[in-house]
Amino acid sequence: MDANIFPNRQPVQSPVSTSRAGSSASSARRTLSSNEDEDGFTTVKSKKKKNRNESFDQSSPSRQVITTSLSPTNMSNDQVITQSTNIVQHPLAMQPVPVTNESTRYALTPFQVLVCSKCSGIGHFRNQCTQIQTTCKICCDLIDNPNQHTCSNIIKCAHCGNNHKSTSSTCPVIKAYRADLTRKILHPVPAPSDSSLINSNTNFISILRNPHQQASQPPTNNIMMEKLDDLIHKLSDVKDHLSSLSLKYEKFEQFMIEKNQSDQTLKLNLNSLSQTTNDLKHDVIYYRSKIDRQEKIISKLMVPMFTDLFQVFISQMSDVLDVTIYTNLKQKLEHYLIQMQKAREGENRNGGVLILVRAEYQVKRVVCDLPNVCVLDFVGEDELRICGVYAPDSKSWKWDNLTIYLAKKTVIFGDFNVDLNQDSTKAESLLSWADNQFLAPFTPDAPTSMRSNRVIDYALACGISIDIQNFNDVFIHFHFAALGFLNQSTALGGSAN
Repeated sequence: MDANIFPNRQPVQSPVSTSRAGSSASSARRTLSSNEDEDGFTTVKSKKKKNRNESFDQSSPSRQVITTSLSPTNMSNDQVITQSTNIVQHPLAMQPVPVTNESTRYALTPFQVLVCSKCSGIGHFRNQCTQIQTTCKICCDLIDNPNQHTCSNIIKCAHCGNNHKSTSSTCPVIKAYRADLTRKILHPVPAPSDSSLINSNTNFISILRNPHQQASQPPTNNIMMEKLDDLIHKLSDVKDHLSSLSLKYEKFEQFMIEKNQSDQTLKLNLNSLSQTTNDLKHDVIYYRSKIDRQEKIISKLMVPMFTDLFQVFISQMSDVLDVTIYTNLKQKLEHYLIQMQKAREGENRNGGVLILVRAEYQVKRVVCDLPNVCVLDFVGEDELRICGVYAPDSKSWKWDNLTIYLAKKTVIFGDFNVDLNQDSTKAESLLSWADNQFLAPFTPDAPTSMRSNRVIDYALACGISIDIQNFNDVFIHFHFAALGFLNQSTALGGSAN
């Protein structure tokens, strides 16, 4: 039996004697009984082996072979464990050394349950305790520093919570643990096999030959404790990881709740915006009908009336005004009548083309009959022609009509109402005509229309290169201004400014 199982056993003295063969030393041995089974010895029954042992005993030294048998008696408060060893001579020993291990009696006291002095837990020592804080031995409170703890002096058990100490033998938890442990200890152990007995005898003989040699036993308890500590540490890591996942899940759940609320608010705003858009569409339709009605009144009533009034006024003022004044007034009135006529026909309803020239430049206007087209020639060493174009969708002319106004160096600026990248059909028609006339497009990097993401204001040039960009600080009638830069030395010849 392992002494660790019965920590409080008291060995009862029994006579043990060890002597050499033929020695005169007295041997204190108990008297052998007539029954060999009671003595716990194993005898040789084979005559062949018996004769061989006698011949070796008489002629040569012999080796001792030890066999062991256990014979438990009835267990009680004074439980007894009996162990006896019999020696059989072996012919390989150098000298006959009979060794006798007599029976030993042990008295067993009740098992004392091991209680940790740190956490008051059952079944482990303080150095094996995994609890960080210390448990008070009286009130069982968890404390960080025992020296700074103020105990309430109310006795409380850490196991069952009753008013007794945690080490008390009356605790029902300790009683149950002791009973369970005693039941495991007193459980009958199966008899060892023959092979295990032979190995045990061989190891015992080797120990007899070398008394200083100790049997190497693996530290099973230490290995198990290390594995348990490692398992507890891993479980603690898993617990921390689960806590972190739980916290993240709570945050994600809160985020989803806020997202759903935001989605509901956005949905309400979209519904409100949709309703506002529908109302705006109805208003646009309503005001468009009014505008169309006013345009019809102006074009069919006011314009003819003013035309007749201007003609009567011109005919009546021919005899009153000076010839020069009359001529200028007549030209302006005729020009105004032409503009009103174009407005009635749908051409240039939102304005025309205007080119402003600084005073230090000499220019010459080229006569052009196309509506919304203005052509100027800059006088210099090399002649440069600038064309201003406004080409609405309702224009009455085609791109080929501009061919007769092109020169060697020509730049066409204007609002073409054609996006070269998005308007496939219109862009193909314009680019086809420009390629035939060797005109290259120069477009800004940003959209020029404020109502759409389109580039409709740019330049076409031949025989000259220009730089063009948007000027977002200035916009005219839902258009951003497009600035084109020409080098004077390249465009007009002479030194550059």
